[in-house]
Amino acid sequence: MKKLAKWSLLLVVLTTINKAEASRVAVRDTIEVDSAFTDLLLPENPIGISGADGSISIDLGQGKSLFLWGDSFLGPIKDNIRQQPSKFILGNTATLMSGDSIRSLYSGNFEQPSSFIDVKEEERGKYWYWPGDAVIYKEKLLVFMAKYSKKANEKGPFAFQYEGCDFLLLDPENYNILDRSPFIAGSNPIHYGHAILRKNNVLYIYGSKADNKNFRSELHVMRVRIKGNSLEKLEYWNGSNWVKEADQSQAIQGINSMVSEQFSIRELNGKIVLLNQDRYQVPGKILSYTADNFQGPFAQEKLLYQINEPELQSDSLFTYNAMFHPQIRRNNSVLVSYNVNTYSERLWWKKASVYRPRFIWIPIDSILN
Repeated sequence: MKKLAKWSLLLVVLTTINKAEASRVAVRDTIEVDSAFTDLLLPENPIGISGADGSISIDLGQGKSLFLWGDSFLGPIKDNIRQQPSKFILGNTATLMSGDSIRSLYSGNFEQPSSFIDVKEEERGKYWYWPGDAVIYKEKLLVFMAKYSKKANEKGPFAFQYEGCDFLLLDPENYNILDRSPFIAGSNPIHYGHAILRKNNVLYIYGSKADNKNFRSELHVMRVRIKGNSLEKLEYWNGSNWVKEADQSQAIQGINSMVSEQFSIRELNGKIVLLNQDRYQVPGKILSYTADNFQGPFAQEKLLYQINEPELQSDSLFTYNAMFHPQIRRNNSVLVSYNVNTYSERLWWKKASVYRPRFIWIPIDSILN
């Protein structure tokens, strides 16, 4: 990881969001996409991040949030058309949000950009990180990063495979990597690290287990204790007890939809809330569930939002991996996002909206009551 002085930490001070426009989405019966928030985080800026997915937000406290993105586009947009020069980063970037100002975070420079958090030097060119969840603990940023590689003898944008998950400690002031270790091997069928909750020095780490042939997907949870720069005493929820055997893990009960690869689990007003976009539905529904315990069971399924993308067919769009951002609130509503992508590689470099997340405001009462 390069020193902060060598990072492209691009401060973009944006105009204040029109509050009347933004607040209109907070009305319970007229939930709408808040395009102003997308423009805030991914502005039409010559060298900033202007297209991405992932959309995982980390509450840094003091009104600051760190948004972790996956593969990202850099460069200007005009009238929804991606302009030249534009750049693409395979891996991850980030946006530091503080009020209505942002910093785009990636390594290198605009001419030769690379991931915000990169794999080890000897692994570069073969592997890359896509972001998992993260949390602040004792002035350190604890981050889980999923490792991927290209599939041999396959081509196209979806020819990739999961290689496991690493656990990293970062300095939240300059994002230098303080420590790194393998966490879950690629052979484990449960992709842990996509959502985490912390209670004191214990982390509850959630993951999805998918059977794509039979269109089934489950939510699992494990827990570890933070000790210094490492994690110890791994335990897995087997449906009734915490056990040490990883292969005894059982799905958390009470979830009727198919759990997506990435999802959000956050605490909201004393409740544990799961936000999920069904893995196999297009264009998809965003659902919430609540629980009293970290291991569930979940209940109170709520349909929060039926995704509607008018250009779904004409632009070959698909939507996925809804995210929950409860630290960001407005008029008794919380921020929710979902990702948009296209099967048309031609459109990636032409039409900006095909690879920019959508943000909506969901009233808290519609989740908890």
